[in-house]
Formats: sequence, structure tokens, C-alpha cells
Amino acid sequence: MHAGHGNYFYERCWRSESYKQMFMKNIVRYIVLAEIFSMPLFSQANFLFPSVSTRTDTNGASLRFERNLDTYQWNALTRYHEQSENWIVGLSEQYNFSLIRLQQSSLRDEQNFSFNIARKISPAFSLKAKTESFILSDNQSLGISNAGIHSGVAGIEVNPFPGISVSSLAGIRFDKQQQYEDEGAAYELDGRTDTLEYGGYRSRFSFDINQSSIAPRFFRNNDSYAFFRKDFVEGSFDTLNFHWSDTRWDFYIPADTLVQKQFGVSANIQTRGEELLSFVNVLQYGIVRNLTMVVQMSGNSRSIRRAYRYTSLADLNAILYNTSVQESYLDGGVDMSYAGESLLQASFGIHVNERDEKHLLDRIPGVDNNAQINRAEKESRLDNTARRTMLQGLVYSQFSEHDNIVLQSSASLLRYDTPDSLNTDDRDELLMDFALRETHVFNPIVALSLAANATVGHIVYLFKERSANNNWNRIFRFSPEVQYTPSPDFRMFNSFEVLANYTVFDFESLLPSVQSYSYRQFAFMDSSAYDVSSRLGIDMYFYLRLYERGVLHWQEFSERPQQYVEEATFSPQVRYGNLRGMYFAVGFRSFAQNRYRYVETRRVFDGNFFSYGPTMAIIISLSSRSRVELQGWKEFQQYGASRRGLANLSMFVKVLF
Repeated sequence: MHAGHGNYFYERCWRSESYKQMFMKNIVRYIVLAEIFSMPLFSQANFLFPSVSTRTDTNGASLRFERNLDTYQWNALTRYHEQSENWIVGLSEQYNFSLIRLQQSSLRDEQNFSFNIARKISPAFSLKAKTESFILSDNQSLGISNAGIHSGVAGIEVNPFPGISVSSLAGIRFDKQQQYEDEGAAYELDGRTDTLEYGGYRSRFSFDINQSSIAPRFFRNNDSYAFFRKDFVEGSFDTLNFHWSDTRWDFYIPADTLVQKQFGVSANIQTRGEELLSFVNVLQYGIVRNLTMVVQMSGNSRSIRRAYRYTSLADLNAILYNTSVQESYLDGGVDMSYAGESLLQASFGIHVNERDEKHLLDRIPGVDNNAQINRAEKESRLDNTARRTMLQGLVYSQFSEHDNIVLQSSASLLRYDTPDSLNTDDRDELLMDFALRETHVFNPIVALSLAANATVGHIVYLFKERSANNNWNRIFRFSPEVQYTPSPDFRMFNSFEVLANYTVFDFESLLPSVQSYSYRQFAFMDSSAYDVSSRLGIDMYFYLRLYERGVLHWQEFSERPQQYVEEATFSPQVRYGNLRGMYFAVGFRSFAQNRYRYVETRRVFDGNFFSYGPTMAIIISLSSRSRVELQGWKEFQQYGASRRGLANLSMFVKVLF
């Protein structure tokens, strides 16, 4: 188990071929992770009815249960897809339940169901039908804590030419939010193509129109894609992607007193929408052998809207204005990559991107002009422009049979400007990062790796109201790692780490309330595994961390420590496994923390925390298509004079059919 750290290090030392692929692909990538709970309000359409793909290569069902302290989670998933010459059937069912037991317990219940079926009646025509259902109950949410969406549509799919399909479906949709229930017509129109080739160009197209009129509300989720590619000489090509999407969702919200009195309704309707138009263009050109240039440009224009169905003008200070956010983004960059046969590989790139954001207010005819100007200025106070320039480079060299070195560095400068004089968040940010790693494989038994990292950041606020926060942040880290494998039955991985983090404020000498601070840490980790026999083994994991926080005087490079903490984790286990797919493990886990504070130069004990308890794990593969996993541990916690015992359990069952 814990010895897996060593296996990773072993693979990294001996299989350096993966570095070659990494360098050829070392182009700046942008990844956006949007969790359901962190989505902006305009994306609630995806939150309320996430799309579920029913096409999978494997049919099966799984069940997961986990209890961690006072949190309970259940997850169940079933997916089935069957396709024959004339029929396609797909089903997906996903159920999630979570419970946090506190003085006021938090409970969330969510269910997604999707079923679709298609029948081919001729080479060019097919009949299609699908139904979807979503149910949500959450006693901690506001506004959408009790929601349900159910829809059913049917229609026809046409294949006018090979590789081109268009389908049209119509049906009904039922939508419930809190005590309000609406229903109406639902319509879906979509089309897509396989890869088309014409005149040396390859292209793909798709569009999806999904709309429902559930009076008095409306739902819309439309998007389209277009992709083009042109290949030139070997290793050179040009690609162009376009994407357009338009989403709208109407929500019930409580109506204020003025709206209730004027319009005679108990709930208002808020519309949240987003329209996006984006493109990505990538040109790769092989200059000479082993030298490649990649030119990338991307951009998007996004509009986020929020509007209200009912607006009372009786009170100028309580008017619900419709607002929007207009955002534009443009990015461009050039990357050069060199891939030698084995001795040297390198890449270097420069990227520049700029984002402009404007907050707008929709004017209402007949409302006092001065009041609207004041409200519009309040919205525009959030306007901002950000421009970032970044340089990055990476070099890899395997200068001997047993040695390789990786050097990576980057530097970026951000300029953040706000046009409104009352917004004092204008700032410049400089960030530089340097990393060096050298790996030496002495023999198949011992491998050593030395890693050093340095990160320097400087943030400067341009206005005096925020300039007290101007600071330099410097982080230095040195981490040796050792992999020791004297025999196939024994594996040991050790790592050491020394880390220092210094934050220095520019004006601490002028502002007594501002103090620079430091954080220093030492850590050691040992992960070992010994196979007593082909079935019986012993694992051991140990982790020690010592860290200290204090007030820093950078000019004298001295500090006044304030807190010192010692932490130790120890976890041994005995495991047993056989060729029948059964695995059993029992062990023990403990964690201890001692905290100290400083009185002048003396270290004074300030409390401790201690937890310990047995652990166990069971994995049973009843067949090649089924698996049961069970993990649990009993934890006894001691915090000062307070003591308590907690049971934790994790279960996972998977069956393929």
C-alpha cells in the first residue's frame, strides 16, 4: 500500500522515455475545473440537470458507502448500453446521498435517471425516444432545495448522407421547484457529422438545440461546434475550433413586499443566462528535424445575464435592475520544442493573454435618471482589465546511462487595472519559479533523486489604500529521495524535505501593524514493503513533520519564533492475498501532534492531539466481473482532557454485466 510511493519513483528513474513525450507535449494548457457547488449562478442549468452519457463500453452497477467521522455518503450507479443491427438501448441511473450529523444535520439527496431507445427502420431513418428524470432535495440550499425535472421526448433521426445525421424530438417536460410545479412542451434538434474530408481539409460539425416552454418559465441549452484541420508536410498542421453556446434558466425566488402588492404574486422569476462564443487556433510547424514550433491563439466573448420578471418602481432604492457582465478574453503564444534522440530535449515558450470584464445595468424608462446613474456606477465599479505575460522553459537531458536531469522555470507578470477610481484593487504581480531535479540510478537496487525548487512572488498595489499589503513571498524547497530495492520481495522509499517560506511586507518599517512572517519545515517519510511469501506481506509507513512559525526581520535575516509544532504518523499493516482475487489486511494507525508557543525565547508546551486505532481492508473479486472492497478503521482521539472514539468505514461494490 504505502510502498506504492517507491514504485512510482522506480518507474520514473528507469523509464525515462516518458520524458520525451512530455517535452513534445509541453504546450501551455488551460484547464477549468468547475465543481457543482462552486458554479456561478448563471450555470445553474447544468447544476439542476447535468447531462449523463449512457454510451459506455462496459455495462455494470456499483455501490459505494463511506462514513468519515460525522459524514455519511452513499453513491449508486448503474449503466447499461446494448446495440444491435437495428436497435440501440441505453440506461443510466445515478443516486447520491450525503448526511452530516451535527446539531443541525445537513442532508442532500440527488437522483439522475436517463433512458433512451432507437429503432432503425431503414438505412436513412430511425425512430428515437428518451426520458430523463432529476430529483434534488437539500435542506441546506437556498431557493432550489427541493427540485424535480422530468421529461420525455420522441422523434426521428435522418441520415441523408453517410456520416451525417439530424434528429428532431418533441415531447413534454415537468419542472418542480419548491411548491411550484410547471409543465410544457419540450423540443430537441441536433445534428452532427463524422470527419469530413474535402480538398485536403478535415472537418467536423455538430449542433444541439434543447428548449422547453414551461410557462411561465423557459429553459434553453443550445450549443454548436465546428472543427477544421489541414495537414501540410510531415509534423506540420493547422487546426481551428469554434464553439457557441446559449443557456437560459428561470428560477422562482421569493417576491418582496412591493412586488407582491403591485403584481399579486408570491414569487418572482429570476432569469439567469449565459452566451459564449470562442475559438482556438493551433499551428504546428516542423522547422527542421527535431525542432518544432507551435503558434497558438484563442479567444472568447461571454455574456452573463441576470433579469427579473417583475420589477416594482415604487421605491427607487429597492428596484430590481437587470444586469449583465460582458467578458472578452484573448490569448496568444509561441512554443519551440526540440527533441533530440536521447541526450537533450527542451522547450521554450512565451504567452500573452488579456481579459476585459464590464458590468452593465439595463436602464428602465421612466425611472429617475440620477438614481439609475448611481446604480450603474456601482455596477461599473467592478470593471477590470487583466493582462498576463508569461515565459516558460524546460530542459531534459539524460547525459549518461544512469543519470538524467530536468530543469524547469517560468516567469509571469500580471497587470490588473480597474477604471473606477473608487476601486483600489489595481496591482501588479510578479511570479518566478525555478525547479531542478537530478536522478542517478546507481544500480537496479539503489536510485537517488535530488530536487530543488525556488518560487519568488512580488505583489504591488498601486493605490495607497492597499499598499500596506505590498509584499515579497519567497519559498525555497530541497527534497532528496531514495529508492532501495535489494530484492523483489523488499522495497523501501525514503524522502526528506526542507522548506522555508518568507513573506516580507514592503512598508513594515513604516507601519507598526504590519509584520513579516516566516514558516520553516522539515519532513521525513519512510514507506516500506516486505513480501514474506507470495501471499503474505508487511507494509510500514512513517511520516514526521516539524514546522515553526515566527515574526521575520528580513533586513537582519532574523526571526522571533511564535509557534513550534511536532507531528508524527505511524501506520504498519499485515496483508494477505491469493490468486483467487482475495486480499485481507489488518494494521494500526496513529497520529500525534505537540504544539508549543514561545515566551520570549523559551518554548512552552501549548497542547497536544493524539489519535490511534486499528485498521482493516478486505478486497474480494468474486469473478473477473465483480469486486467488493471494504476498508475501515476505529479511531480514538485525545485532545487535552477530551476523549472520544469514532468509527470510519468505506465500502465499494462493483458488478459488470
